[in-house]
Order: sequence, then C-alpha cells, then structure tokens
Amino acid sequence: MSAPLPLIEKQDTQADAHSVTTDDLSAEDNKLLVEFGYVPSFKREFSNIATISFAFSIMGLCSSIATTFNSPLLLGGPASVTWCWILGACMCFTLGASIAEIVSAFPTCGGLYTASAQLCPPKHRALVGWVVGWLNILGQITGLSSTEFGLANMIWAAVVVGKDGNYVVTAGKNVGLFVGLLLFHGLLNCLATRQLARLTTGFVFVNLGTTFLIIIVLLATTPRSEMHSASYVFGSEGVVNQTGGWNSGIAFLFGLLSVQWTIGVTTDDGEYSPRHARVLFGAQTDWRRCLFMQDYDATAHISEEVKRAAFAAPSAIFIAVIGTGLIGWLLNIVLVLCSGPLENLPGPSGSAVLEIMTLRMGKAGALFSGYHFYALPLSHKH
Repeated sequence: MSAPLPLIEKQDTQADAHSVTTDDLSAEDNKLLVEFGYVPSFKREFSNIATISFAFSIMGLCSSIATTFNSPLLLGGPASVTWCWILGACMCFTLGASIAEIVSAFPTCGGLYTASAQLCPPKHRALVGWVVGWLNILGQITGLSSTEFGLANMIWAAVVVGKDGNYVVTAGKNVGLFVGLLLFHGLLNCLATRQLARLTTGFVFVNLGTTFLIIIVLLATTPRSEMHSASYVFGSEGVVNQTGGWNSGIAFLFGLLSVQWTIGVTTDDGEYSPRHARVLFGAQTDWRRCLFMQDYDATAHISEEVKRAAFAAPSAIFIAVIGTGLIGWLLNIVLVLCSGPLENLPGPSGSAVLEIMTLRMGKAGALFSGYHFYALPLSHKH
C-alpha cells in the first residue's frame, strides 16, 4: 500500500499548486499596484472576454456609424465615407498600440493620468498631471453627454420612421430623453462589479452579431442592378461636394472629423442651404464627437477590476481597435453600396443609416435592426 502514496501525494500537490497559481493572479496584480504607491481597493471580476467586450463596447461600432454617417456622406460624398474611415483607422491603430503598451506597464484606474506622472521628468509632473487630468475629465463629461445625445437622436429617428414621417421631434423632447438616459445609465452604473462584468461580457457578441447581420441582410435585399458601382464607392464619382462653398478636397476630409462644428453653410449664390444645414444643425444633426475609436484608455480605467490586468487590458485595446477599424470599414462600404440615390438621404428621420435600412429591409426590418443599434450604446456607459 505504500507504493501508491507518493503518487497520490504528488497529485494533490500539483492540484494545490494550480489552485495557488490561479488565486495568486489577483495578488500579483495588487502587488504591482502597491509598487506604484497605493493600496488596491477593487474586486477583480472582469475576465479576459469581459475586458475585450468592454473595449469593443467603448468603440461603439454600429451605434457610432449610425450617429456619424451623415457628415461624410452628405458633405464629402460616398468616397469620403469609404476612404476617410480606413485612413483614420490606420492612424488609430498606431495610437491604440502605443496606449496599449503604456497600459501594460501601468495597469491602474488612473490610466494615462497615472502613466504621465510616471513617465515625465519629476519637475514637470505637476503641470503634465494637471493638463492630462483636465483633458481626461472634460473628455469623459463631453463623451458621455455626446453618446447620450446621439442615442436620443437615434431613438427619435426610429419614432419618425415608425410614424411614416408624421411626427415632429422638438428640442424639448430631445433634451428630455437625453436627461432620462443619463439618469438611467447612472443607475445602471450602481450595479456591483460582478454584475457589470456579466452584463458587459455579452456585448461583444451583440456588437459583432448586429454588424454582420446588417451587412448580410443589406447585401441580400439589395438588387444587384441597384447597387452602386465601384467608382461610386471608391472612386472619383463618389466625391460629391455638398458643402456649398468649400473645395472638394476639404469636403472629402470632413469624413476625418472627430467633432462636428456648428458652422454655417452657404450655397454658391450666398443663400443658406437647408439641406446641408440639416447635417450640421437641428434635431437631425450630430452635435457630437465621432464615437468610433475614442477613449482608448477606458480599459485602463477598469484595470484594477480586471484579472491579469497587465496582459488583459492592453490586449483588449489592441484587439478592439483593429477589429473596429476593419469591420467598421466593411460596414461603411456595404452601406454606401446599398444606399440608393444620394439626393434621398438623410430622409425624414434625419438618419441616413436608418433610411438605407428602411429602403432595403422595409420599415419593420429597419426598426427591428435599429432596435439593436439603439441597445448598443447602453454598453458604453459603464
């Protein structure tokens, strides 16, 4: 009987070692925080997949395109939509990779604020910290507000489509819904970390699933004879200057803007152009930043709640930036390809994306797909 005992003892030791290794992941993460000078106070409930899902949700693929598609399409033309997305994405890849590397070295909830203090010379820390801190907080405030305002506009656009255009969205209704969404998401963030982690985990599948669903359905429901040519999608035929005064090069580059400015647009004869004003002003407009690829270090802000943060947080940033850039480019191409006559957009709803879906899927199909678009911004808030 004595012969098997060493074997049994060895198996138990291996199991214990495995258990200790798994349990010590949080201890190792917390040890790193102690080295930075403060005591960890958060529970690490976010797994790798939850962290990646969080990063994808922050990028807001479908909802971002839905809320910012009007500007490049109606100012620079279809080619501006197609090329400005991928050109901007390439630059975002480099920025995302750089921030991911910084986060891997400083996986703290302070994000770039903490990293800036560690990386700059001591004599400049106060100034750099002040600048980075204020830019961060202002970005968070305006970012949250713009996302909520975009979601409010998306919901009202769906109401207009559902009422066949026989519904007027006033500024009061828009602001009221905006405030209500802020309050709702404030309550949502009161959930415990474990509950938020579970909620977040599913959003990566909703994001990607909705995107590919829209792509497949649009291609399947658009007759080949009604699809635009490659020259319209990628070439000079697709550069349509509708700014009313800017040259075509500047009009094309409007697709690169991350912020829409409230500027007056005039036609060649000096008259104000209501068609183009709808892109820049009013209930149909996008007075918001482009949600695509913003807040890169958002994953860092939850890194003290992430297991294996030094690996999981930067990996999530890198994967989300690349995935959002490439899949988003594909979605933009398909939307332009199936968009129908440019003069019919953005339509009564003020949302070109919703009008394209209504044209190809019918009202019921567009509203069903739109429901998923509107659900996605919910994942941006925590």
